[in-house]
Amino acid sequence: MNRTSDPNSRIRRILARNSGNVIRGISGEISAKIFRYQKIRAISRIFRHPKEPEQWVFLVGCYNSGTTILRRLLESHPNIAALPTEGVKLTDAFPDLETGGWPRMMYGNQHLWASMGQVSAAQARMAKIDWARWWSGNAQTFLEKSIDHAIRMPGLQTQFKNAHFIHIIRNGYCVCEGIMRRATPQGPAVNQVGLSYPPAMVAQQWLVLNDKIRDDAKNLQNFHVLKYEDLMINPVKELKAIFEFLSLDYQNITASAETLSLFGRKHQVMNQNSQSLARITLQDRLEMSKVFANRFHDYGYEILDVV
Repeated sequence: MNRTSDPNSRIRRILARNSGNVIRGISGEISAKIFRYQKIRAISRIFRHPKEPEQWVFLVGCYNSGTTILRRLLESHPNIAALPTEGVKLTDAFPDLETGGWPRMMYGNQHLWASMGQVSAAQARMAKIDWARWWSGNAQTFLEKSIDHAIRMPGLQTQFKNAHFIHIIRNGYCVCEGIMRRATPQGPAVNQVGLSYPPAMVAQQWLVLNDKIRDDAKNLQNFHVLKYEDLMINPVKELKAIFEFLSLDYQNITASAETLSLFGRKHQVMNQNSQSLARITLQDRLEMSKVFANRFHDYGYEILDVV
């Protein structure tokens, strides 16, 4: 099996993340990795100034909910510029909500949310400077995707002119399965929960994060919500709704089978829920279901049978 056909190969993952454009993908990811070094950002900050697009778009949702694929689809629009990875990893402006060994589990630091969720004018200015290198100024909209920002939306609205927020929700069982498969506690967190995240804890994070976003959205001026499942089933309809929400053109969108064409760029769109559900053990499903209970229905999902 060659590297490009191996589903676990790095090349295949880069291709998938970048719609087959490997040159663009590799250059973007290398650039982002370099910029994660604090010294590089500090030097770059000397030569840059904050930029203000016509509108900011913050894409939020729980981990593994489809935020990355939605970002990739939206940045196909010629009037949207986007960061190559989560914005919080490319700036020193915001504290790390996964600190203490909690990758993909900011819920482990929930006691810090009140303080870490604030956004000052100084923080916003630093972020705008650090992110400026990925926005040429030609696009009228700048898209930023960070899971951390699920708890910062009110502050972001205050500090970022004409801020728009898009919330994507996915079946909680699939979200939990993905987190448990892709991340494990590190360092101090291991002493609290062991070598793997408990299913009940991951399920609680799904509820708490989505509740936080939904509650804060009541005080936002521009907020749009969609489901991962709807995006996968009818991507043209969902993307047109988003572009209309952003007052952007949405004529050049077509779909055929699992191939989606956006403004001349091709994307593969496939609902991965069935594969994810098949990987969940009966015991894990039971523990998740106990947490979701009747609250799952609030988001339009059904509790799975556990026998």
